[in-house]
Amino acid sequence: MYAFGSRTMVGGLAIPVFLATGIAPFLYFKKVISQSLGAVTANQNLFLFRQMRVFDAFLVRFLLEMATQILSRYCWLTAPWPKTRITMAVQLSTLLLVMVTQI
Repeated sequence: MYAFGSRTMVGGLAIPVFLATGIAPFLYFKKVISQSLGAVTANQNLFLFRQMRVFDAFLVRFLLEMATQILSRYCWLTAPWPKTRITMAVQLSTLLLVMVTQI
């Protein structure tokens, strides 16, 4: 929306830099936290054991989600760059779609 309004800066930063350093990490962290909140309902049967605490379920789910997100982003970033612009556009639009919808 900023680009359509002829704005190239947001808070003194270029729009791509702002998105890469501000919004993307926020969306990543929000995704990990929201997935961690489902840990209690998903693991209710484990709470029958004395040793299992609610914090344990949150911690393990948080670490699992974080590792999955980091690994998927690492695999995407280290993949070989496509030879054609169309293939690159498809890959970049897919990454943007995944980041925005938080699939």
